[in-house]
Amino acid sequence: MSDERRQYLMDSIQDHLALGRPLSDITRRLRAVASDEEIEAAMEAFKAQSAAIRAAKTVNTLVDDQEYESWYKWPSDDPQSHWQLLTEVLRNKKTRPWSDEMVRSLDHSSSTVVAHLAPPKSQVPRAVKGLVLGYVQSGKTANFSAVISKAVDEGYRLVVVLAGMHNILRLQTQARLQEEIVAPKESACTTLTKVDEKGDFQKKQFVTANRALGGSDGFTLVVLKKNSAVLRNFNAWLSEASEETLKRCPALVIDDESDQASVNTNRPEDDPTAINDHVRSIIKRFPVISYVGYTATPFANVLIDASVEDDLFPKDFLVSLEKPLGYVGTEELFGRDAIEPRGSLTGLPVIRTIPDNEAARLSEKNGEGRGLRRSAPAVDAGSL
Repeated sequence: MSDERRQYLMDSIQDHLALGRPLSDITRRLRAVASDEEIEAAMEAFKAQSAAIRAAKTVNTLVDDQEYESWYKWPSDDPQSHWQLLTEVLRNKKTRPWSDEMVRSLDHSSSTVVAHLAPPKSQVPRAVKGLVLGYVQSGKTANFSAVISKAVDEGYRLVVVLAGMHNILRLQTQARLQEEIVAPKESACTTLTKVDEKGDFQKKQFVTANRALGGSDGFTLVVLKKNSAVLRNFNAWLSEASEETLKRCPALVIDDESDQASVNTNRPEDDPTAINDHVRSIIKRFPVISYVGYTATPFANVLIDASVEDDLFPKDFLVSLEKPLGYVGTEELFGRDAIEPRGSLTGLPVIRTIPDNEAARLSEKNGEGRGLRRSAPAVDAGSL
């Protein structure tokens, strides 16, 4: 088989994956244009190419499906694509501009997440649920900004960001996405929420759901506080859209701090908690949808009852982001000696242990002890 013939079949495999078809179905369809030997050779070459791409990523991924191959290869190189415009914003930030190495790392990690989303052009219903695990204050927002930019470049039409439970968190996220995603190409985005303390989703919108979600170009962005009334209003707005509109609108839900409020804490035999129920309702409305939770503390998410099909258990993928360069966290501060004796990371010299025979002097049982406590801190501030 010639190289041109093999590449043609590999491109055909990629095109079928983009339509949401499994490998077994693709093999059957290719028999109309190629022999079994050609298909097998092309499939092996395609899998080898995909494995090489995955090996270059700076993240760890857990996927159970042995037949999994991604529909997504790499981001657009069009200078007017949302991803390329985002990289320009990052490189030109007034405070702490991004280096080429930082952008490359973000590119790799975000592509890994996008590769596990539902193919936006899927011709069959597809609901993907996954979880992205990052370190505390380590750039998770930058990662989902990049995921959003690449997802809308590929055809996602609605992006819903659940941004914490408080106004200030929603406002910060809205401002960040406004700067990085909306402003560089404002004509391509309809925003239903604003950079304003009162800019959360309102019951009355200037645009109907059919018009916002059924347009021919661009995408719609909404940044929501995880509040029952807000989510109820958004679901009511979505209910006005026709079935045909929702069918043509692949949707991406980003759940920031997904361990907070989104998880159902009620007993299985009871109705789900209000916020969890509203998020489930959003997901069930769209034939093609991807739900991606972001958190630094994943225990609540991975302990969701996986047998409840419409709950938010990350059944499709778990992506663990690498620690960013220069990151200072608990390991750097305290070291790992407690769990790895004589480990390579000993921690910073900022914590001083008080001998047992002196600890009693720091007791707060009397005034004298309180006075001594002020003069004998346990942390050596001079070494910070």
